[in-house]
Amino acid sequence: MCIAALPYVGGLIMGYLLPGPATIGIVGLALWLGQMLSIFIYAKGSGAPTKYTKLSALTTIFTFGAAYGLAAVVGAFMLHAR
Repeated sequence: MCIAALPYVGGLIMGYLLPGPATIGIVGLALWLGQMLSIFIYAKGSGAPTKYTKLSALTTIFTFGAAYGLAAVVGAFMLHAR
């Protein structure tokens, strides 16, 4: 699975399962941390310049959170059978 699809897939699954808001937030934070860890490992192993990697990677929490939240809402309202 492509790392860019992680917030969408994770959000859809959490929205479909419909746990409490705290659980959705904790899972989202864990997914974001896993994504950051994989990006740092890839950058270090590929020899890419790492001068701004940490700062630019930390700013992804906003885009990851927005995509994850939107996917969770879509999963809750569109996929969850009521």
